[in-house]
Amino acid sequence: MTAPDPKGPYVQIRDLRKAYGLSIPGLVARIRKFGVSVHKDHISNVERGERRASNELMTAWAKALGVHPLDVYQPPAGDQASDKDEAGDAETDAA
Repeated sequence: MTAPDPKGPYVQIRDLRKAYGLSIPGLVARIRKFGVSVHKDHISNVERGERRASNELMTAWAKALGVHPLDVYQPPAGDQASDKDEAGDAETDAA
């Protein structure tokens, strides 16, 4: 396995999953072994920066990939939000 390129001292969670050759459902199964239930869509949304993972999920996620939780990086929420999400936020702000 080739180590993913780090972002500063951290490794992006998507890159780490891919370096292990894991699918999202495979990762979900590993995370559940650490007592955290999560849906594959939530994992995908976190990897794309559309949602944030809780500390509990990030800890289980890192352990599922065999790294220390402080060594992984999740993109800031909203960095890659879709136009639909942005439009929805604008409507909420206007209300």
